[in-house]
Amino acid sequence: MTFREVMRNKTLEEVRANLALNLRTIRLSKGIAQERLALDAGVDRTVVSKIERAVTNPSIEILLKLANQLDVDLNDLFANKLLVGVGANLKRWKKCFTPPPYVAVLGSKLKPKK
Repeated sequence: MTFREVMRNKTLEEVRANLALNLRTIRLSKGIAQERLALDAGVDRTVVSKIERAVTNPSIEILLKLANQLDVDLNDLFANKLLVGVGANLKRWKKCFTPPPYVAVLGSKLKPKK
């Protein structure tokens, strides 16, 4: 899927939510802590935290640093669906992560909660 297809007809909130879920999922699947990812990528830990909570608009520079450190394509950070195969890390994450209000169900199509 191309970046254009991934981004087509998306609101800013949907893009942030996809980015937040995918970054955290990829990071946890590799067993990397937020602080370690931030340190290795050369960004502040709070930046990673804010991206994963969907409360900031990161620069392309920061996204490239994170994608390179995680050894994924930038496209993967914006994909429509969560990556599979995270296992126990995803179960732990579901318990501690409260998704933003515009995320209806983890892994489903994003839409506002009512």
